[in-house]
Amino acid sequence: MLQFHDDTFFIGTTMNSMLSAELSTKGNSPLSGIQLDPVPITQGHYDDLRGLVVMHESQLGGDFLTAGTDGVVCWFNTERRDPVCKLMLKGMQFTCVDSSFDGKNVVLGTKNGNLVILKIEGESSSEVFNNKITKDSRLCAIFTRLHNHSCWWT
Repeated sequence: MLQFHDDTFFIGTTMNSMLSAELSTKGNSPLSGIQLDPVPITQGHYDDLRGLVVMHESQLGGDFLTAGTDGVVCWFNTERRDPVCKLMLKGMQFTCVDSSFDGKNVVLGTKNGNLVILKIEGESSSEVFNNKITKDSRLCAIFTRLHNHSCWWT
């Protein structure tokens, strides 16, 4: 996974951490001549980090949201380089994550084909939806806005 935030890009790894680097201001490509920060951002996963998304707004103060095959969903502050909130959903193996623009809903895909939607209220969460929607583990879930409504797509 690769995500851009301000003048930095972040790479989620299968070694339960994120790597980061400043984008280049020289040359034709923002990736030319860059070097990864020597210290990885380790932020609370103990298994593969599979979902990584920029948060446009967050009640929790995080600007990134991560999810992994360990069942952990983590709101992360890149400026402080640490997690601001973690949610553990036992038995879940997340392969993708997205957030509504306002940060109040999170959609996750699982390794066994389930789609999970969480409603976020402060530091509390409630499961709004959790159903198997595909036999396949190739699930990608995203939020989008249609006529002032948040919709999810798979």
